[in-house]
Amino acid sequence: MSAAAPTLDHLYPVAIQIGSTNTITAIGKFDPWPAKVWVDAPGIVFNAETNTGKFTVEVATNATVGPHLIRVFNEQGASGPRFLIVTREPQSSEQEPNDDFTKPQTMDHLPVSLNGRLEKSGDVDSFAVTLEAGQTLVASLEAYTLASPIDAVLRLVDSRGVQVTLNDDDGRTPDPLLVWTSKSAGTYILQAFGFAYPATSDVKFTGGNACVYRLHLARGPCLRYTLPLGVQRGARTTLRLFGWNMSSSLGREFEFDGAELPAETREVALVIRRRPVHFRCEEGRGAVAGGSIGFTRLSAGCAAQGGGRQRQRTDEERRHRKRRPYVGMDRAGRWDIFRRDRQRVAPRRTGPPLPIEHQPGGARLESRCGE
Repeated sequence: MSAAAPTLDHLYPVAIQIGSTNTITAIGKFDPWPAKVWVDAPGIVFNAETNTGKFTVEVATNATVGPHLIRVFNEQGASGPRFLIVTREPQSSEQEPNDDFTKPQTMDHLPVSLNGRLEKSGDVDSFAVTLEAGQTLVASLEAYTLASPIDAVLRLVDSRGVQVTLNDDDGRTPDPLLVWTSKSAGTYILQAFGFAYPATSDVKFTGGNACVYRLHLARGPCLRYTLPLGVQRGARTTLRLFGWNMSSSLGREFEFDGAELPAETREVALVIRRRPVHFRCEEGRGAVAGGSIGFTRLSAGCAAQGGGRQRQRTDEERRHRKRRPYVGMDRAGRWDIFRRDRQRVAPRRTGPPLPIEHQPGGARLESRCGE
């Protein structure tokens, strides 16, 4: 039998974090083995293992973040290109069995990016997320954009299996985007499934080795797009940010500095990182109830009430304290600056920030304020 050029249908998992090493399975036909791999950028190395289709992939810490084209080749030719996604954030993996909503894979920590696959016909993947009342879940799935042969759907059900919302298209591609705000606290089950793409005469849930996807789940700030969409190299541009879980006080505008952009730059990724909130506390001690949010620091008068030891204040200090603004924060992590008459005021940006540490397992942030 004569050898032939390899065919590459997909890679699984399809995403890997910078600075990590992972085993990736190439789905396709590779004869003879081992085959060689071409990558469109340096810093990503595929080492063939003994088993056909298995590679140990090493990604350097300075590798370019984003999608990369991969081809498998031998002396007879090369395969068509497929995507490998290099990410800043850690990657999780779908864990079977999770077909039934009563036995889902529990997602304890959000935000999360997850590599998954609908392995067989009729496959449904279920994931449990916990929401507080008023929290907004943002769930997006990439399949069509990865050239996966599925038209994916996301649906959310409650603990009884009753559907609360569903989405099959994000408005730009056939990939789903589901955004839903919980009216009551509880555990909800997100289910991923799909139909064959391109469509066939059979209307049924599809699956197979090539039906890979990436699922993104978040309860915190999520950036969807900016206006304007383009910036001028060498100049400052004020970008308006649009997304979810981004209160007015989080900062809807962002000053982008294009002075140091390399001449060859065509696209720039804007990342909203999850960091502790920071406050500059002028006096008093106490605690602020709330949750962690990201992409901001704030200097303001200390808003803490109760908790901790406090010294006796003078009459002048009491009058001053009544005039000072305070920070109001809810359990979802949304915050605003208020005067005592409940009117919002602009944050003050003076002095070094004092970190308010997030305590895992609870929706409470504590700040030690200097006397």
